[in-house]
Formats: sequence, C-alpha cells, structure tokens
Amino acid sequence: MVSFDTIFEDQTSGELGLLTFFILVSLYMFVDAGSYPDIIGLYPRALSAIVLICGLLLFVRNLLPAPLQNYVTESGTPLGSSTEVAEELPSGNSEPTDASQSQTEGTSKSQVVLTLLISGYLLLSYFIGMYFATPVFVFVYGLTFRLGWKMTVGLTVLASATAHIFLAVFDAPITSGVLL
Repeated sequence: MVSFDTIFEDQTSGELGLLTFFILVSLYMFVDAGSYPDIIGLYPRALSAIVLICGLLLFVRNLLPAPLQNYVTESGTPLGSSTEVAEELPSGNSEPTDASQSQTEGTSKSQVVLTLLISGYLLLSYFIGMYFATPVFVFVYGLTFRLGWKMTVGLTVLASATAHIFLAVFDAPITSGVLL
C-alpha cells in the first residue's frame, strides 16, 4: 500500500491546493454544463474534462508508470517549476538560508497570485457574467505578470472577441450574472 506522504512527496501545499481547486471547479463545470442545450454545452464540457483529466494526472503523478510520469511532469514548465525556482534563488556561493529554503519548499508567490486571480475571475463571473469578467481577468493577468502593454491589450482584445463569438454565434448564456 502506498502511503499518503509518498504520493505527494515532491508537491508543495500550494501546488496541491491549486490542483484541488482546478479539479473541483472543472468537475462542477462539467456537471453543470450538462444543463446547456445541444451544442452549446459541448465546449464547456470538453474544456472542463480536459482540465479535470490533466489536474488528476498532475495530482497523482507519483502513482503513474515512469514513461507517463515523465511526460506529465517534463512536458512543460508550470508555475513553481524548477526553472522558476532556480531563477528566484540568489546566485553566489553562499549557503542557502532558512528563508530561501522555505521559499523553494513552500508555495511560490506566482502560485498564490495565480490562485487569487483565478478565484477573483470566478467570483467576478458569478456577479457580472463571463462576458464582462473575461476581459477584466485577462487585462489584470497581463498587468500582474508584466506581459507588456502590447501583449496585454492584444490578449484582452482577443479574449473579448472570443467571448463575443460565444455570445453571438453560439448564443451562450455568458452575460448573465447575479448583479446583471
């Protein structure tokens, strides 16, 4: 029998929290998208299923066979990856301090900020609808992660256009929120 500590030995509590959040939200969205009529529900079901499967694979990656585990863990550079941690560590030949050790072992600042941004996006979507919340989220994301003005404005326009296509072409109910 595999122990709980062995399954999650190389994952920080922040990473586990973010993965749990993604899994729960995608599961809720998958179930809730079943209430959409016909083809409108296909996109949210497919997208939430992809997030759910990927989240579960990352969550239990230590239980996967070696080739699949390598593919899941090495195929990208997610937030909190060894590349990002290496950039955050001070250079030089000095001994690592307790503060720098706890930073690499704990939750990175980027993970916390991303979790807060996603939570804010979901909350704002609930209140004013996804149509209006999506451009706000993309704009704030671009500013927070310093993507540059051209990239931030371009992505915001692209997100707005995508939301408008879902509203106009698919007649998706993304404008409704509790306040609107």
